[in-house]
Amino acid sequence: MKKALFALAIGAAFCVSAAELAMDPQTPWKKTAEGYSIDYSGNGWTSLAKKVFVEGGKFYRFSWEGRLDGSELPKIQIVFTANGKNSYSSIPLTDAWAAQTAYYYAKESTELLVRIALDPGKGGKILVRNTAWDELTPEQLKANLLPNGDFENGVAGISHWLNLRETLSLPLRIVGGQNFLNGEKSLEMDLPAREKGVWGVKSRSLPIEAGKIYTFSFWAKASAPMGIQGGVSIWAPTGHNGKHFNQIRSFKLETEWKEFSWDVTIPADAAEYPDVADRMAELVLMTWNADQTGKIWFDDISFRQK
Repeated sequence: MKKALFALAIGAAFCVSAAELAMDPQTPWKKTAEGYSIDYSGNGWTSLAKKVFVEGGKFYRFSWEGRLDGSELPKIQIVFTANGKNSYSSIPLTDAWAAQTAYYYAKESTELLVRIALDPGKGGKILVRNTAWDELTPEQLKANLLPNGDFENGVAGISHWLNLRETLSLPLRIVGGQNFLNGEKSLEMDLPAREKGVWGVKSRSLPIEAGKIYTFSFWAKASAPMGIQGGVSIWAPTGHNGKHFNQIRSFKLETEWKEFSWDVTIPADAAEYPDVADRMAELVLMTWNADQTGKIWFDDISFRQK
């Protein structure tokens, strides 16, 4: 089970408790007894925002819980802004409360603007609570920072995963009854009939340290024998530049659970791969074979420093 581990955030002018980050609601966001809410019309840019101070060379974590009240999901995203550079990550929401996590690496000591932001388009009602901010310790950086990697913590949902094909809905759900060696729940990915193209998911950005070796491991099985690719991609949240570091391995799945694992060495500097400077990587689980249909189940997904 994922456990909340908090440290104290730093900075005199913007010092906040890691247990809570009180956001500044921009109209029409409202402060509520539980947290924050917005009944968004679909017009105008608006956000929940907070400035924090970050120290160069440190990793941070922003966490919160969100829920959609209704059937229409406006375009909502987490945005980090420092020294004129933005990083964006879309936020999937459902009608159930789901924990969300986003990581940030500070290249230098500076002020950082943290936002849960809405863009013009669809309208809808969104609720947010339990916003928190903490600096990651060296011990935490060596642990598995993929939230809910065993899928047993229901409140965490599948919100740390995004569809590789951005125009489609997320082909994932958490299910029971798959007889994994521990726990009751697993992650199910649907592979429907399709014409062509990649099909799969990627994680939100995860912290990495340059020059370190990381082990990407997971258990998986499929409704019929099939292949799948696992990948570690370094793509700078603030904007891709130069050569893309993208390590891919192919695995053969069977109808019974099997563990897969491989090591990836992160480049020591950004000379060949400039994106390494952002110290963030994405995990990828995908297939290029449109003939592969059915279901794949995953459990105990881990990405940790060796």
